[in-house]
Amino acid sequence: MREYYVLENWAGEIVQVHEASCQACADATAKTEGKWHGPFASAVKAERVAKTLSDGAALLCDHCLQPAA
Repeated sequence: MREYYVLENWAGEIVQVHEASCQACADATAKTEGKWHGPFASAVKAERVAKTLSDGAALLCDHCLQPAA
């Protein structure tokens, strides 16, 4: 089962959704100037939380949540 985390990055002023296995996330153990939220059971739930943290401007990770081509 996949899990997802939300990174609230205060330094970059961004909120981003990551899959737990993403190297940028590392199951929310990656060091950051911010806070990890989660885990969430679906990307949809993680994105919903991310949007509440960012006034609707949440981003998806460019590495682990690329849209299918």
